[in-house]
Amino acid sequence: MSNSFENTTGFRKWNITFFSVFLVMFLIPYIRFETLGMLVLETRIIMLGMIAILIFGLVRSILLLRVARKRAKTCKSGDFVSPMPAR
Repeated sequence: MSNSFENTTGFRKWNITFFSVFLVMFLIPYIRFETLGMLVLETRIIMLGMIAILIFGLVRSILLLRVARKRAKTCKSGDFVSPMPAR
């Protein structure tokens, strides 16, 4: 496979790992504080917003990795195009 596919796949795997780790890092204290009754409404909204952003990033990275793999299967070895648009 082409070098561009390997770079994209590696980036997506690291992205998935990043979002997974930070999601767990936010979920553990959130659940602990929620069970202890230490969260007020504003804190709860902020924490849930952060968790929602992390879940969105995780799902997006997984979907883009699938798109990249699917495109790599259909393209010739040198014709791979990244699923992300050029800036």
